[in-house]
Amino acid sequence: MKKEDLLKVYACAGALWSSFKIPQRELEAQLCDEVWFDTLGAYDIKIVLFSLREYAKTNDFCNIAKVGLLCDKFTQMQNGTWIDEEEVLKEIRKAISYGKYRENFEKLSPFAKEIVGHPAYLAKWAQSSEVDTVIMSNLRKTVRNVLEKRQTENSLKAVAGKEQKKLNG
Repeated sequence: MKKEDLLKVYACAGALWSSFKIPQRELEAQLCDEVWFDTLGAYDIKIVLFSLREYAKTNDFCNIAKVGLLCDKFTQMQNGTWIDEEEVLKEIRKAISYGKYRENFEKLSPFAKEIVGHPAYLAKWAQSSEVDTVIMSNLRKTVRNVLEKRQTENSLKAVAGKEQKKLNG
C-alpha cells in the first residue's frame, strides 16, 4: 500500500463505522497517518480494504491493530503460508501412535514437527490417558505461543525494513 492510499482506507473505515473520524488537528492527523501506515503499509490495498470489511462484520468499532492482524492472516492465506491452529492439532492427534511413531513423525508438516519436537513424544502420548485433555491443551498453548512469536518477529522485521528504507532515502 502507498501512503496516498490512506485516504481510501479512511473513507472505507468511515463508511463502515459511523464512529470513525479522522483527527482534525494537524499533529493528531499526522500521528494517525503514521500509525495507520505503519500498521497497514506492508499490505496490498485490496487486502487492507477486504480486511476492513471483514472486521466490520463482527465489530462495531475500528481497531487498526486487529485489522492489521487480519491483513497478515489474509496475506499469508493468499501466499499459502497460513497455519491453522486446529488443523495442526488434528494432524498431531492423528500422528499419535506407539507402534508407528517414527513414520508418523516423518509425515508431519514442518510446523507440526516443530511443535511435537521429537518422534518419541508421539509414542509417549499414545500411552497416556490424558491425550484429549492435558496434552492437547498444552499443544494448543504451544502452537499459539509459536505463532505469536513468529508474528511478532515478522512485525519487527517489517518495522526494521521500513526504518532501513527511510535511512536509505
